[in-house]
Parts: sequence; structure tokens; C-alpha cells
Amino acid sequence: MELQLTIDIAAPPAKIWAAMVDVENWPLWTQSIEKVERLDKTQPFGLGSEVRIKQPKFPALVWRVTEFEPGVSFAWEAGARGVHTKASHRIQQSGDGKSNVTLGIHQSGPLSWLASLMFRKTTQRYVEMEADGLKRFVESS
Repeated sequence: MELQLTIDIAAPPAKIWAAMVDVENWPLWTQSIEKVERLDKTQPFGLGSEVRIKQPKFPALVWRVTEFEPGVSFAWEAGARGVHTKASHRIQQSGDGKSNVTLGIHQSGPLSWLASLMFRKTTQRYVEMEADGLKRFVESS
């Protein structure tokens, strides 16, 4: 499964980045996340960070940051039952104090076809909820 969504946000990249990397507070602005627990609180969020995330309808998964470009993007990966998921988050300045945020999901593995068949609509909805929630949160604060 491949999903990608880009949204315009009326805020500079630094403001969006601050909200994106404050992962423990994501449940405040998106209903696609029930609970977030940083497993390595002794260091700043970045490459190698591990985070346990619980989403509605899914078991909790541990996500590990595998790509990290400060102020620009990060990606994290998790695996469960034959499905490997990579989620990416990228900010690009678009001018006049505005930015584009692109969120992506890529699933692979021997059971990824089944996960796509069963959960594509839910996953799509969660990506949309994350994008819309981030936009509302950043633009209102």
C-alpha cells in the first residue's frame, strides 16, 4: 500500500516542525492517535528514537525513527505480523509564511496485500485526520 497526502498550512516550517516532533502531544490535535509514549525520553527526538503509538482499531506498535532531517522531515518504521510500515513526514516552505506538509505511508512485506485490503480506508482516514488536525492546531496556536 502506498498513500500520500499533501496539505497547505498557513504557518512557517519551524512552527509546524515543533508540533510534528512533539510526538507525545499528537493526541491533543489528532483523533487518529489515542496514546503516544516516548521510549527514550533521555534524549531529544531524532534518528533512532523509539515511540510506542496506540491508534484506534490497531494494536500498539513501536515506531523507530529511521530518517531525520531537522526542520524538514522524518520517517519512522514499525513492523507487525508480516507487514512493515514506513510513515514519512515532510515540510516544504511555499512562500508568504505558508508551508506544504506531505504525509506518506508505505507498506511492504508478505502480508502487506492483506493489510491493504482490510485497512486501506482506515489508514487513509487516519492520514487525513493527522493532516487536518496538524493544520488546525498549528494555524490556531
